[in-house]
Formats: sequence, C-alpha cells, structure tokens
Amino acid sequence: MHSQEFRELWARHDVRTTTAGAKSFRHPELGVISLRFHAMPVEDGQVLTVLHARPGSPDEQSLALLATMTATRRRSH
Repeated sequence: MHSQEFRELWARHDVRTTTAGAKSFRHPELGVISLRFHAMPVEDGQVLTVLHARPGSPDEQSLALLATMTATRRRSH
C-alpha cells in the first residue's frame, strides 16, 4: 500500500480470476480422456479456456491418437 504504482494498478482492476481444474470426456472410440483446464476471463464477458493432458500420460497419448485419426479421416474424404 506504500507504493503509488501498486495503488494505480490495483485501481485499474486488471487482475482477473483464473479458474483451473480437471474435466473428463468420454470419446466413443478412445474411452475416457481426462484433461486439465484453465479458464481465463478476457474482455466483453468472453472466457479463454485451455485444456491439456499431463505430459507423458495415457491421456496425452489418447489426444495424439485422436489427432491422427482426425487427420486420416479428413484425407480419406
């Protein structure tokens, strides 16, 4: 509170809440895929949500397989 710069930044309310957690999705061919997420509010009420698998996890392998399956199916159409 002794810093003028801090008081000015605090008054601008640039700090946003970041919500984080885990979500599980059931894919019809790959089964359950569990991902971590981070949801960050941006302007105009929009929320940027980033989902990712833990590095080296079976979930990461499932996402890689899903990407391959999708690319293969697109090429065959």
